[in-house]
Amino acid sequence: MSHRNEIYPGETTRISSKADLDREMKRIKKTLLKTKMTEENWDLFNKAMKNIATWCTEYKIHEYVGFIDHIKELKELIVTCLTSERTILSKTAIDLLTTLSQHLGTKFETINNMMLPTIKNVFGRSSKVHFNDKIQDVYTWLIA
Repeated sequence: MSHRNEIYPGETTRISSKADLDREMKRIKKTLLKTKMTEENWDLFNKAMKNIATWCTEYKIHEYVGFIDHIKELKELIVTCLTSERTILSKTAIDLLTTLSQHLGTKFETINNMMLPTIKNVFGRSSKVHFNDKIQDVYTWLIA
């Protein structure tokens, strides 16, 4: 197994229990929160964001007790992705927040309040062209 795969696996893991959720969130926190994003590993950060969104949609992980606490602990990682100069990575982070807002409903307010300052800063950056496509989604979850 390569070092890259030890840091974060390339395939999406199936989540069928709270224990699975806790294990995978622990893996993300243990590896990616302590890893500086570089040219060589940014795609691992992107994969983690995509996995969380997929797990919400396919495996309903947002219904498990403690899910929002996991997301709060990943704030630094999500903010790093949101503010990345890589359009793909910042778009994936916006997609994750949009997915979270759709699935959490009113419970998203905590995450919304936590991310709002960063979102305002990102919208101020003219280089983020993809945000024009996402404005409606973002407005939807900002006022959720």
